[in-house]
Amino acid sequence: MLGLTAGNFSLYNYRGVTSGVNKGDWYHALSYTHTLNKDLTLVGGLGYTNRKQGEDKTDYSVALNYKLDNQTTLYVKSQGIFNATNEHEKNRVIIGAKVNF
Repeated sequence: MLGLTAGNFSLYNYRGVTSGVNKGDWYHALSYTHTLNKDLTLVGGLGYTNRKQGEDKTDYSVALNYKLDNQTTLYVKSQGIFNATNEHEKNRVIIGAKVNF
């Protein structure tokens, strides 16, 4: 993984290494984080998978994060792939919690 963060923007590049799954594939992810108030952030992201074999994919995500306390963040996130070819790649909404130990 190679990453760069400047201000509210982040760019990460990942190289697939698992034989038979994603070996040789590249994933590029660009995200923007906007602070709405001290506990609420809005995060938007675009990703691009450059596949060594098969069709390349472009994905998106939009998340609203709420910092409950110093260890817990609640979130609602919508994500999907623009050129989805099967059911598990289509748009979805995820509700969750992140806990730091």
